[in-house]
Amino acid sequence: LSRVSFEPNVQQFPDLADTAVRFLAGGSGTSVFIRTDGATFRIEGSPPPAPGEIQQSHQTLLLDLRLDGANPTDAVGENLLAGVSNYFNGSDTARFVTAVPHFENVRVTDVYPGTDLVYRGTSGGALELDFVISPAGDPSAIALVFTGADDIAIDTEGSLRIQVQSEEGAFEPPVAYQDLPEGRAEV
Repeated sequence: LSRVSFEPNVQQFPDLADTAVRFLAGGSGTSVFIRTDGATFRIEGSPPPAPGEIQQSHQTLLLDLRLDGANPTDAVGENLLAGVSNYFNGSDTARFVTAVPHFENVRVTDVYPGTDLVYRGTSGGALELDFVISPAGDPSAIALVFTGADDIAIDTEGSLRIQVQSEEGAFEPPVAYQDLPEGRAEV
């Protein structure tokens, strides 16, 4: 799988022209639309067929993540990647959007006092959310609210499992660490 990369929303998709979406990424049937107060995940799924029936319908599922009580300021791309995207929507050259950059990460600054949220793609093509907490930050202020989930549970390994109709996803268990001059140390 390839690494997830993020594009700024520069009106390359007409349906996102007037929204709060700041960055977007997609791949493998899932897209993520990043706002300063959270993100929306669009999952291209299909409902399970009834017994003895052939699956014919296609369904788009939405899961919304909101940072409860957040005070977001801005979302910025980090680590510019090589390559750009070009969008040629129709034959009207005024609607063409070219040279859209790609970033390795998106940082939403000060989602909570002293805390940034960094969206990053893993080498396996998954999305990871990292809360970067300064010494003045308070990790107990972090509160995630999911809308659109049919079931949310923590499994025996500590992963947050989320069911949206027939589709299931998971966030890996949280890891706390400190970056030190000699490397990363778990805390």
